[in-house]
Amino acid sequence: MPAKGALLLFELALRAFWSNTSLAVPILLFTGLSSMAPLISVVALVGILACLASAGYLRALVDAITAFDLGALLAVLSSPGVLRALLALLAVSLAGGIFLGALASAFSYSGLYKMAEELLSEGRTSLRTFLDGMAEGWRRLFPVALVVETMTVVPAWLVLLLIFYRAFPTAGLGLTSPAFFLQALATTILLLIYLISVFLLTFYVLVAAALRPELGLLACFKASFRTLARKPGDTLLLILFEAALKAGLTFLANLLMSVSVDLTSLMSLVILLVLEPVFQVARVGIFVQAEGGTVHLGPASWAVKASISRSFREGFRSLRAFLSEPGSLKLVLWATLPLAVGLALGSIVGSMEDIRYAVRALGFLRPGLINPRMRWPYGLPASFYIAFYNWRLAISSATSGLLAGVPVVLFLFANGLVIGLVGALIGDPAMALAALLPHGIVEIPAFLLASACGLRMGLAYRAFLRGQIDLGELTSVVRSCIYALVGLLPLFILAGLIEGLVTPQVMSAFGWA
Repeated sequence: MPAKGALLLFELALRAFWSNTSLAVPILLFTGLSSMAPLISVVALVGILACLASAGYLRALVDAITAFDLGALLAVLSSPGVLRALLALLAVSLAGGIFLGALASAFSYSGLYKMAEELLSEGRTSLRTFLDGMAEGWRRLFPVALVVETMTVVPAWLVLLLIFYRAFPTAGLGLTSPAFFLQALATTILLLIYLISVFLLTFYVLVAAALRPELGLLACFKASFRTLARKPGDTLLLILFEAALKAGLTFLANLLMSVSVDLTSLMSLVILLVLEPVFQVARVGIFVQAEGGTVHLGPASWAVKASISRSFREGFRSLRAFLSEPGSLKLVLWATLPLAVGLALGSIVGSMEDIRYAVRALGFLRPGLINPRMRWPYGLPASFYIAFYNWRLAISSATSGLLAGVPVVLFLFANGLVIGLVGALIGDPAMALAALLPHGIVEIPAFLLASACGLRMGLAYRAFLRGQIDLGELTSVVRSCIYALVGLLPLFILAGLIEGLVTPQVMSAFGWA
């Protein structure tokens, strides 16, 4: 059988995707786990700002920034309390990003690449294959992913810190120096060359770790180099085609925004749920052929409409079944707890005088002014943007609940913290409720239901690891919960329509301009 090129592999995988939509589940898991790193950074930032406000540093820092007083700014930044806070935030962001990025890759791609291998050889794959591959392979992929993340993230941070350090010498600003600009430009170019080289040389390393369990850490990198050397044309063509296709779709969505049709969040969903798994399957196909294997996948019929229709029918059925189960209400109540704790802590932090002074002085929040995008007729396209964005957020964060439910708890706490913070910073309780309550009546229960599905998946996976249920039972629970998340889309559309069309009117009635 002749070898299949990158574009043919992409077409075959795209055709097969519509009969194997479970390929999107690992990508949802990856997105949900990856989003935990910025959430941890947000929680750390809020905590550090609260500490700086309590110690009296925050107001001095804001005054120096708004006055463009470099001497005062450097004096505040060099004080022990502020320096410790900044170093702590940097350490949390860096370590959290590397660790959670590696964890997301390990859990997601260990099963996804097994699914891709099965699809390419047999023409079909299943959620069971993903869960089996994930449970068996994530520990093997984690050290490989950790090395790749470290090779990518640490040099980028070091270059950024180096440029920042050179931009603020102790004698004063060196930003006007041509030598500084040339040095920063040269350093940035070298960094880009390094990152591109790492990306290419490690393009197949996780595929090798997932599909060749006998390989050690260094052998996985060698297998990646070998595939790149044997298939350089297909590799570069796949990378360039992926970048061009995603950029083209994003450009089209932004172009439509100029005529008040906001499809950016819908387009990002298509890229996430359809294109991303398809490109991963094509990547595995190139690796398999470079290693001497054969791709048996043939052209399948385009079943787009039938697939989408089937997914939503099953989604509504699974959501009704989930709501009728006795333990579901208990899971929703458990999901409410971290949200409530976050709301309470956010309200406390937002009530601090120096925090309020900082956000107003820096222009981060302007209480009493409605976002111009919410004015009619702009509210309608904004409604659908909000709906699809929140649905994507809900299904990805809920899917990450497979990891014993911990990411779901963090997601709820962090979002509660932000909501409580913003509500307190608005100042007027009536105005805050007018801005949050109309759509929140629908949106918050929808998020809680999604989080309850995530907690249920986490409990099932924990029971599987303890031997209390088998792989078939775990697959059944995860499948029903994923479909229930699909069935939540109408709730998010309703919440988005209320937020875009009704909430601004309610806000105007309560004094917002």
